[in-house]
Formats: sequence, C-alpha cells, structure tokens
Amino acid sequence: LPCFTLVDEGSAQLWNSWAELVRDNDWSSDDNTVLSLLPDLPSTRAVFAVGKAAGEFLGCLVWNEYDEMAFIGYYIVHPSMAGKGIGPKMWKRAFTRIPKHLNVGLRAVPGMTAKYAARDTPYFVSELHDWQLSCAEAREMREKVNSGVAPSRILSIDTLSDEKWMELLEFDRRVTNRD
Repeated sequence: LPCFTLVDEGSAQLWNSWAELVRDNDWSSDDNTVLSLLPDLPSTRAVFAVGKAAGEFLGCLVWNEYDEMAFIGYYIVHPSMAGKGIGPKMWKRAFTRIPKHLNVGLRAVPGMTAKYAARDTPYFVSELHDWQLSCAEAREMREKVNSGVAPSRILSIDTLSDEKWMELLEFDRRVTNRD
C-alpha cells in the first residue's frame, strides 16, 4: 500500500486534480458546472487521499450536508490506486465526519450499488431508489407549480420566445462545452 494521508477539505490543486480525473473517466454527465461549483459551496465536505511523498491526488469522497441530509455525490480513486485499500479508508473517515443525526444518501448508478455494498463502503447499501421522472410526470409537476400563487420559473420549451430559446442554447453550450 502506498504511503498516503487523508486530508479534509482539499486545496485548489487537489480539487483541480479531482475534476480532471472525473472528466477524463467520463464519470459525470455532460453538465460539468458541478465540477467548478462544488468546491466552493458552503455545504460541501470532502476527504482526499494524498500521496505523502509528492502530495499527489490519489482519491476523493465528496458530500454535501443540507436539509438533514448528507448527500454523497462523488467517490473516485485514481485508477493506479484501485484495489489498494484507499477507498475504504476514505469512506470510514467520511462517516466519522458526517454528523450522526443526518440521513445519508448516495448518488450512484444502479450498476455501482453492488460494488459499494461488496467492498468499498464500510456500511451496507440498504436500498436503491430510482428518482427519474417520465416526461408526463415532469409536465404534471410543472402544471402543479405553475398553478400556484407565486410565479413559476419552470417553462416548457415550446413556450419560449426565439430570444429565450437562444439564451437557453447559449447557456447549454457554456455548461456542457458542446453544441
């Protein structure tokens, strides 16, 4: 096992290395804004594994604490360190830092659940919930929100003016770095 240390709330260099590894491994969706926003959110907490010799990024577990939740959104280990015992130590450290009264949620694709439960997490993954909305459910939710007293910010694409449509496309280009 390489010599490493665990660091809470990493430096800008560690966060940059984390974002680079996430992007390089197509680990995230096309919406990469979270990679730049997450380190600066007041709710963000993290445990980084750092090489002792050169201070290099070896892995990271990131979560956000809000609304009685600790929501784990990122867990990644550098491929050269996979299977060397760094992951379970980051998980253990994170669970010592997460306040006991918070509910813990894990953002994961269904294929990762077995891996988390089998090896890396120090706690059993008890349930998997799929929170995807169908188009019909999203429309129904929009109608409920739009029928409220307060003005809604939820819009249907087919109601956008040409100007608003172009603004949306430009925003999407900035967020995803693609057309």
